[in-house]
Order: sequence, then C-alpha cells, then structure tokens
Amino acid sequence: MRTITPMTPDPLRVVLPRGVVVHTRPIPPEDKEILQEGLARLSEVSNYFRFHRIVRELSDAELTYLTELDQHDHAAWGCLVEDDGELQPAGIARYVRLKGETQAEAAVTVLDEYQGLGIGSFLLSVLSRTAMANGVDQFVGMVLAENRKMIEVFGQMGATTRVDDSMAIAELPLPLAHEWAAEVADRVVEHFDELG
Repeated sequence: MRTITPMTPDPLRVVLPRGVVVHTRPIPPEDKEILQEGLARLSEVSNYFRFHRIVRELSDAELTYLTELDQHDHAAWGCLVEDDGELQPAGIARYVRLKGETQAEAAVTVLDEYQGLGIGSFLLSVLSRTAMANGVDQFVGMVLAENRKMIEVFGQMGATTRVDDSMAIAELPLPLAHEWAAEVADRVVEHFDELG
C-alpha cells in the first residue's frame, strides 16, 4: 500500500468510539488521485453496490464532478485511516441536492477492509451537519435491494425504506436518529467552518 499524503485543507484527527483513528475533511479538488486509488481498492461487490455496475476507472469528467464541489448543493467528506502508522483512504460520503428541493441524494462508500468500524455512520453524521446548515432536511438513499448492509445502516439511522423492483429507496429525515457520532460530527464541521 502506498502512503497517502493528505491534501489541503489539513484533515482533522478524530478517534471513533471503537478506537479507530480517522483523519477527515471536506473533499477538495486535489483528491482526484485519492478517489482513483480508493476505487481501485474496492472489491467487485462493493464497487457494484456503489455504482450499480462495475467501474474500473473514473474519467477526468467524473473526477472533476466528484471533487470540484460547492459544498452547498453538492458536498462530500472523506476520511483517511491510520493503518500501521500510515494514512490510507478509508471512506467518503456525499450528498447532491435534488433540484429546487430540501432533499438530497446521499451515498457513502467505505473500503472493504474498513467496513464495520463505524466509519460510514461517522461520515454520514458529519455530512448531515453540512446538509442541515445548507437547508437540507432529508437524505434520500438509493441502493440495490440486495445491498443489505447499507439498508441496515440506513435503518439504524432512522430511515424509512421501500423496495421498488431491484432498488431500495431510503428516506432519512435530518437530524439522523442514530447519531452516536453527533457531538464529534458537530466538532468536525465547526472546525472547518472556522477555517473558512
């Protein structure tokens, strides 16, 4: 594994409840390489669940869309994890506001080796704080119906989920119901707001 050099803004070090140390911050344009590397490290199953097809490489246009954000209508947070003394990409959560709405489509991806550690819930909690500050009052998550893990995570956070053919559509009112990370999420968002 290659060591990732954190980009600006400098990430904030946070210890999650299970003792996992993450470094988190809003996604800047400089993260294109990190996103490409993270994609390469996803298992085929996780890749398929995230994109609803297998994506081997992100195009320049996709990387621009995913990293050059206004952090208002399209916002994203990422985190690196301390792994054997090195920082490695671990996960990302983003929302895209539905046109003219107070709803936003939200998605979270955590690399396979870091799943089950609370990183996804933490990132969604931080993302929800940004969303609420920007007038979003509900997340909508659309996942494949076979993606039971993500449906369970959404359920733990208070989502109402319905299945429509092969898709599960989860509606999560904000603030999230299962916010064990709420206090930490507030601190993270306030830290970056102050940097400004």
